[in-house]
Parts: sequence; structure tokens; C-alpha cells
Amino acid sequence: MPSLTHTEEAALWSHVEAVLRGEVPAMPLTERQQDYLLDRFRLSIAELDGLSPVERVRVVEEHRAAARP
Repeated sequence: MPSLTHTEEAALWSHVEAVLRGEVPAMPLTERQQDYLLDRFRLSIAELDGLSPVERVRVVEEHRAAARP
């Protein structure tokens, strides 16, 4: 998986969240950023694969809670 610095990762996720909320227009991503996001999404899907729907919701909620400041 392409690596980003902690600062790069935080900025990228902040932008992705703002785009998904419709707060800002999407910006072009570098190939490295695209690869990083795709790998993270694939990893997330793989981690959830095989879990029951209830367990999936629990995992997502735990990640949301951990991401809150």
C-alpha cells in the first residue's frame, strides 16, 4: 500500500469527507493518493467480509467513534 505521512493522510481524509458532504468540490488526486484510497477501501471491505450485518455495523460505528476528535 502506498504510504502517506500522517499529515498527508489527515488532509486527504478531511478533503474526502468534505467532498462527500458536498462542502467542497472534488480536487484532482495524485496517483499515489488514488492508490492509497483504493487500497484503504479494499482493506476495509476485506476486513468486513464474512461478518454478519450486525457485526459490520458495530465495526463501522467503532471506527467512527475512534475518528471523532
